[in-house]
Amino acid sequence: MATFYDLLQHLEKQPDVINCISLTALFRFINIATSLKDDIILIQPAEAQTSSPPPVLSPAFNTFLAAACSILPAQANHAWTLLRHVIWHGAIDVDVSSIWENDARHRGFAEYLLYPPSQYCTKPHCLHQGKGMMLKKAEQRNVVLFTLAHGPCAARSVQLYCQVFEGMRTYYDEQPETIQVTDHVFMEKGVVKLFKTAMDISWTLATNCARLYNMCLSQGKQTPEGYHIKFEITGDHVWDAFVITALLKDSKHHMHSLTVPRTGDQRDRFTKAMMDRNRRIQLYGYEDVHHHHCNRCTRMYANDQGVTTHKVSVVVVDGVTVGHPCCLSRFQLQERLTHSRVAHPNDTVGQDVEILTLHPPEAEEEYELDETGTLVLPVVDSSSDPTPEQPTRQRLKAMFGRRRTHNKQLMVAPCGMIIARQTFFGAEGVL
Repeated sequence: MATFYDLLQHLEKQPDVINCISLTALFRFINIATSLKDDIILIQPAEAQTSSPPPVLSPAFNTFLAAACSILPAQANHAWTLLRHVIWHGAIDVDVSSIWENDARHRGFAEYLLYPPSQYCTKPHCLHQGKGMMLKKAEQRNVVLFTLAHGPCAARSVQLYCQVFEGMRTYYDEQPETIQVTDHVFMEKGVVKLFKTAMDISWTLATNCARLYNMCLSQGKQTPEGYHIKFEITGDHVWDAFVITALLKDSKHHMHSLTVPRTGDQRDRFTKAMMDRNRRIQLYGYEDVHHHHCNRCTRMYANDQGVTTHKVSVVVVDGVTVGHPCCLSRFQLQERLTHSRVAHPNDTVGQDVEILTLHPPEAEEEYELDETGTLVLPVVDSSSDPTPEQPTRQRLKAMFGRRRTHNKQLMVAPCGMIIARQTFFGAEGVL
């Protein structure tokens, strides 16, 4: 194995190796040549010793390494002579994972440092940006980064704030390779893409996506002792990642930045952004559909000079279904959700419970509401009479049949393109 002193002795004899080759090219040469070690051994004579590198490379390897490292073939020969023992014995490949997992974390360092892509405020009218001042108001916190190649990893998130613009979180137009899902959870884009692909192709539930990662991709890693963030993905993390990436993609497509409140509950942070997107699609539709003009559904009319002055598009609006099942009353859904959580307290994998706990005996139920319509008593006995101590309240009988919408209206062009659709709940003329 070559030592640093041996390398210096060789450089004294051939200083042109360093004068003409950059360090980047040398490290690239080492990485590529190390990957080709078995191929280099394959073309050596049968009596050659595999424990020692050949003194020279064959012309095929020499030409390839020279082209891959952007150096001359003669320089590739010099680099092989200098670094062949390092390459052959893998002396440059040092495993430092244990250092990051043990010593570095206790000293306040982390292998994965999640900094924002810019050190300056991106607001156009920021006073600090006008003065060329960097963001120096920083907040650091321990987080967990979920990756595809290395599973969950302990990381440190560094957030830079501007002292002028606070209270709102503005996402960068060009996102890094990691997505902040919650305050202490980050995911690689590849992990989010895996979840979205599973949902699209195999209809995988969010809880099953989380279970898939925890069982197959976490590499058996456990949360380090004293680390307060679990190395485990939940269904809520999957849904949050889905919503954030969808909103970022939509914002980038429409060339504006995604801005959400910096404080508040995680479940409410993106509600307004989702409502704005849904309202825009409801009013204007998808752009591919909105700009659809084919010869079957559109006619262009020109004036005497041949200039197009009028465009006429034809659509047909009609109901295509006689309604479909829809939600029941909110408090009835809460009761059913309570029964469902008994069998599925954490995810989609059920547990053994008593059948009467899941399906109580069939009986007529009555719900009492106050003046504001709030549920006061979940279930009361309809045969009991009110006493003077119990004032009479409005009683609402539950409907155990399935509620259905009235119809679904489609706006269809003659070519078959669906321009818009809308659900009518009460009647054909009322949304």
